[in-house]
Amino acid sequence: MKLSELQRDALGEMANISASRAAKQLSALLGDSIDITVPRVELLPLPALRERLSADGDGTIACVYQALSGVLQGRVHLMFHNRDSKALIHALVGDAGPMLADALREYEHEAMTEVGNIIIATFAAMLADLLGAELRLSLPYYNEGSVEELMFNLPAAEDAALMVVVVIETVLRAAQRDVSGTLMVVLKVHSAEELLSRIDAMLQQIGVEA
Repeated sequence: MKLSELQRDALGEMANISASRAAKQLSALLGDSIDITVPRVELLPLPALRERLSADGDGTIACVYQALSGVLQGRVHLMFHNRDSKALIHALVGDAGPMLADALREYEHEAMTEVGNIIIATFAAMLADLLGAELRLSLPYYNEGSVEELMFNLPAAEDAALMVVVVIETVLRAAQRDVSGTLMVVLKVHSAEELLSRIDAMLQQIGVEA
């Protein structure tokens, strides 16, 4: 399974439209303009993705993720380096005031989970509309840890199912604050095949051979 340039361009444009809609939601939450990078679209074996992400940064990251089901199966991740997650929470809700450590941690986790849910749901809904596909999301989950812990600590069966992945990745960055996050979609191999099949059908409809 290979990703042609036409497929890559088509996926990149869909991701760009979907990420732009998500950026508008984040902009409204922060009261700040949000810049997004041109989405990077890759077809990678899982070990190669593991190696690249691990090389991008060693620190603790905060991650909100939701399982994706329906026509496509996989997961959508919104990841922030830990310092960015703290800055994001402060920008959204200000100083939480004096709180016990456990209560403050729960408060921060709830805030991050809600932000992630809004952004991921907006992105997935737009992508579903563009693909003409039914996509469902699980409840959002929040965790902190290394890239290895958050992305690749998977049961053996799921690890095998994700041995080939389509990665759609874009960075959302607040213009006036030191806050940036990475939005990433990781699909199971059969969903990657379904996605490329739908892309090919869309290209054929407009008279372009993939």
